[in-house]
Amino acid sequence: MSKLGLAAVLALILGFCAAGAKAQEVNVEFNDWTLSGNDLLHACSVFVRVMDSNAPRSVPPGDGYEFGLCQGYVGGIATAISARGYLNFSSDPPTLEQLVRVVLKYLNGHPEKLNEIGFVLVNNALMAAFPDSGLAHRQGAAK
Repeated sequence: MSKLGLAAVLALILGFCAAGAKAQEVNVEFNDWTLSGNDLLHACSVFVRVMDSNAPRSVPPGDGYEFGLCQGYVGGIATAISARGYLNFSSDPPTLEQLVRVVLKYLNGHPEKLNEIGFVLVNNALMAAFPDSGLAHRQGAAK
């Protein structure tokens, strides 16, 4: 399995962990496969730069890894927390590009958190940007 594929699978798995810990403090240690906020800031900056270019469907050589890493990581975590009911985009789902831009804005706005674990930051960014999108969905399911 390629590094990109492995990163996407790990992002999905870690996203489920992050989604289940919404109201709890997440205590996770860094290791070889953990991405930090700094890693995501770099990767997602590349993603946005490519999307803003005149040829967004043509990823320049050398940017493919970061482009795919950001895309897979953010998309995997968004899918995981959406599947758990913490985000509900059924009426007007954002594009993956919009989700990446939300995460990038959060990372740029919280430089003091860039040393923290990436999946927690993605979760926090999406929950802050869409605070009520899953709340009604989860409450309706509990009735």
